[in-house]
Amino acid sequence: ELEAALAELAQLKKERSEVEEKLTEMSGQRDAEKAAKDEALSKVKYLLGVSKKVMEKMEAMKRGEGVADTSGERAALDKERAAVEAEREALEAERVQLAEERKAFEEGKAA
Repeated sequence: ELEAALAELAQLKKERSEVEEKLTEMSGQRDAEKAAKDEALSKVKYLLGVSKKVMEKMEAMKRGEGVADTSGERAALDKERAAVEAEREALEAERVQLAEERKAFEEGKAA
């Protein structure tokens, strides 16, 4: 009976070790995904900044130099900017979700 209990204890320890290894692997994967998404978000923010500067320069040219109406170009830029903004919002929502999942994962791991 003692031998059976010791064998069961050894099996449980082995299973626990396997679970801990899997959790460590999953944590590493989440960290890599978060890093990739953070990088993508920073690129989107950069593109938004560039888009804003282009829009400001176009407005300055229209005011200062009497450039002909470029409403078609402006509409295209506005559309592109809206698409970039939508992508940024989606990435931000995904980043928040990952942060919540990571917190839940870490709380579960600590328990």
